[in-house]
Amino acid sequence: MIQVRSGRLNFKFGDTKSSFYLTDANVDIWPQSGAPGSLDVRFSGSPARTDRAAQGFGALNGRGRWITAPNQESRLDLNLELEKSDIDEMARLLRGQTLGLHGLIASKASIKGPLSNLEVAGQFQMEDIHRWDLIPRREQAGCG
Repeated sequence: MIQVRSGRLNFKFGDTKSSFYLTDANVDIWPQSGAPGSLDVRFSGSPARTDRAAQGFGALNGRGRWITAPNQESRLDLNLELEKSDIDEMARLLRGQTLGLHGLIASKASIKGPLSNLEVAGQFQMEDIHRWDLIPRREQAGCG
């Protein structure tokens, strides 16, 4: 079993290091029982950018399997969840700057299939979206 606690996971695609990484990452990788060469994976962490001060944006959790079999292409079966997070923080993560919006964003996704042809499916939720200068009045926000 491989375990990482409160670590930093950088991503690299070919020779290019990604500007995205996971901070405060917890990772568990262990052999799948009854399937030699296949692995179960569980992780959590906060997405962050290398071009910003060390700050995580929300919480990303995942669990899945890397499945290998003789004479077959490896397969991935992974479920991801982005817990409710501030939408402006997510914009800063993706774009490197804010949008001037307030609200919450959450997502669940499934990534499955052979590594050469992965299928992604999921859902995306946004709530209480408004600009910084259009904060709802107390009675509109249910506080009145």
